[in-house]
Amino acid sequence: MEMLLNKRCEWLSVFVVIALVAITLPSLAASSNSQLSYIENGKPVKPWHITVGNVLKQNIKMESGEARTLNGNTIVTETSDGTLHGKWRGKSVKTPWGTDAESMMTLTGRKLDLSSIVEQAAIAVKIKIKRAPNQNTTVSMLCNWGMDKCEGKFPVKHILKKFPKNQWSNLTIPLNCFANNGKFDYSQITNVLKISTKGKLELEVESVGLVGLPAGNTGCKK
Repeated sequence: MEMLLNKRCEWLSVFVVIALVAITLPSLAASSNSQLSYIENGKPVKPWHITVGNVLKQNIKMESGEARTLNGNTIVTETSDGTLHGKWRGKSVKTPWGTDAESMMTLTGRKLDLSSIVEQAAIAVKIKIKRAPNQNTTVSMLCNWGMDKCEGKFPVKHILKKFPKNQWSNLTIPLNCFANNGKFDYSQITNVLKISTKGKLELEVESVGLVGLPAGNTGCKK
């Protein structure tokens, strides 16, 4: 039963992403750029910044255009082409309990209140897949720095596998898909994007920002 529910969720994820069209957000038009746009031309918009991490060490900041986990499993670099290049090598990273752990790239740096537009907006990532994920992969938002498990996750493995390799695609996820059964605090967003996997994955990101949902589109809300 759990497998069937997961499969249903994966197909819903594909449908949600494919069905969206990017439009502007008039309600945030006067807001600061860092409230609407988080990465432009491969560079985080200040005060947002990139970190990587896993159970060996969290929140390793990018320095001199590169961030890498302690074991070199995940490496994120700024390229000369105006993109962020992320590579997950699929090395085994064990938790203290002996289970495999995820490695992640995170976009963090400030508190963000999107509670007023949860049902009207989506986060959009312009992405190029160079190597599709071979294990479960999630895109997450965190609130309150992830304390008390304040995190909303969205599965993207099957979406990314459908994207054509080495071509730019738009990964667009409605904000209400991160609701975590009502436990996510959209007024206290601190990590606006986290990409996590235990396996192999290689991609480039050009931009990350907010877009509006088309009229009548309810995202992940039933």
